[in-house]
Amino acid sequence: MGTVGEGTAELTIQRGGEEMTVRLARQFIVGSRPDADLVVAGVPPTHFVINPSKHGALMLVLEHPERVAVNGRPARQAQRLSHGDAIEVQGVRLKYSSPSDSHPEMALSREPTPRSTSLRDANASILDSQNISWFTSESDLYRALRTIYQLGSLSHAASSESALLEGALTLTMQGGRASEGAIVGRGEDGGVVPLFVRRPEGAGSASTFALDQVLVALTSGHTSVVGPPEHLPTLCAPIVRPGSQPEGALCLKRAPGAPAFTTHEVELAVSVGRQLGSALERVRVLKSLRSSSLELSRLQRRHEAVLCAISEGLVLVGADRKLEPLSARGRELLAHALGREPRPGELLDEDGPLARPVNRALAGEADPWLELETGDERTIRVSAARVASLEAVVLVLSDVSQQRELEDRGREAEARLLTDVVRAREQRRIGQDLHDGVCQQLVGIQMLTKGLERELALAHREESTKAGEIVALLRQAAEEARSLARGLSTMALQERSFVLALEDLVTTYRRLSPHIAFSLESTGTMPPIDAEVATQLYHVVQEALSNACKHSGAAAISVDLACTPDGVVVAVADDGGGIPPGAERKGGMGLGNMRHRARRIGATLELEPGARGGTRVVCSLRTDAEQRGGVHGA
Repeated sequence: MGTVGEGTAELTIQRGGEEMTVRLARQFIVGSRPDADLVVAGVPPTHFVINPSKHGALMLVLEHPERVAVNGRPARQAQRLSHGDAIEVQGVRLKYSSPSDSHPEMALSREPTPRSTSLRDANASILDSQNISWFTSESDLYRALRTIYQLGSLSHAASSESALLEGALTLTMQGGRASEGAIVGRGEDGGVVPLFVRRPEGAGSASTFALDQVLVALTSGHTSVVGPPEHLPTLCAPIVRPGSQPEGALCLKRAPGAPAFTTHEVELAVSVGRQLGSALERVRVLKSLRSSSLELSRLQRRHEAVLCAISEGLVLVGADRKLEPLSARGRELLAHALGREPRPGELLDEDGPLARPVNRALAGEADPWLELETGDERTIRVSAARVASLEAVVLVLSDVSQQRELEDRGREAEARLLTDVVRAREQRRIGQDLHDGVCQQLVGIQMLTKGLERELALAHREESTKAGEIVALLRQAAEEARSLARGLSTMALQERSFVLALEDLVTTYRRLSPHIAFSLESTGTMPPIDAEVATQLYHVVQEALSNACKHSGAAAISVDLACTPDGVVVAVADDGGGIPPGAERKGGMGLGNMRHRARRIGATLELEPGARGGTRVVCSLRTDAEQRGGVHGA
């Protein structure tokens, strides 16, 4: 088994006026039996073992622990000794000292050693326990102790109840020299349920343990032993923790003709049952702790994922006024609010702006907040909420810079749109006046001049030629005035002439940009739409054509109008260089204005790559009952 070095534990023995010290190189057995290392005569049967180990001696009381006292108290079935502990049994006093560095299994001797018959035969004051009588490796006590040691290791290593019970059954069968074994428990219906069964090869599947014997162990918690000659040797010991009801029973059985179980083997089964009861509780507690730890870890990962997903940052201000960011976003926004990186354990500046919402939240005000303008042109909104259970305040930090920028752009677009509406009304009035006034006057002058031309021609006057030129000029002026009136008046944008308005618009851009090829294609019948809706849709197309002419570098621009009873889709496509990077994000090229107009009439605006390169602007308008009511609010 190996050698034991210097520094092992020692046991001082006192009986009457005698005293001696024994170095515990192996287990030391004290009892009234003749196979003990120290025989205590004239006492009722008792037996205990002191086993030296690395972390202090382990004392196993195998019989009648109440007859053994440790430090003046009855010994437990198994307990660990510390340096200086005193043991007393029937006038014999033992004192343990100097914990050994040896391993417990070194105490298991496999060969008998020379026997020293009694304490009085000792010729020296210090003896080595290797020279004291010992039991053989085939003895019942040896197998019992070995089983207890192995079961102790299994109890601390097993990660599940099934592994613990299965291993314990195997060890107990070996220690008790049983040919058949089982661990049984109670089912939900109150019946006996076999959990693990070990039988010899070729044995039947039916249980051979008497039910009444098993029930004794399960119901009363008493060990039941039956031996020859009436029955085969059988043993049932309860699996129980002190003060609890039995959780199961450990059943052992020997082959026919085998002797009955010895006292050591019965005690082994009883000890295993008690140790299993405590070990099962340990496994369940560890399982519960692992489950709780896994659940806590899962919740922590879930909370961290949620905190990382939200755009707001959370900062905890505890009762000690320390700033504790709860997420990476919280640390980032706190750094912007402070103008620097927060220091570990930094306290809230009582004179700083963050203290105001914190103090207002602690005072019970509803939804205290403020907005901070930072040095890097950010706007940080800070809200505070009191958490009574933590005696703390949680700061919610939001970067509202983009939101404020969008609001400013929205107000600018609204102002531009309002200006456009006023301008359109004024243009409509001027166009109406021009159509009803100047155009009619020019037509009247043209008619008078035409009559004058005829009279001069009949009189063969040379002035008739000049009069014809004046008539042509008046006709041209009337056409231009009429065209100008159509452009200024929304009369041209009524549903019955929206297509004509687009034709005039394309004609105008064709004249302004002769180097670009323009085309207009219309399909379907234009559904009825409100004049203001038509005006906004017209201006969206106008803005798209203007952008394409100014910025795309296109050689060809097409306008496609698709009309159905349910809506209108108008698309402006070019073959130019596409949208410049960042133009849409910055709201340049009138894109924000087009989107705003589209939203006002309940339409959608999309920008996409063209089929031949370039850009395609698509405005889709539904003309159901909800959309025909006119312009929607922004």
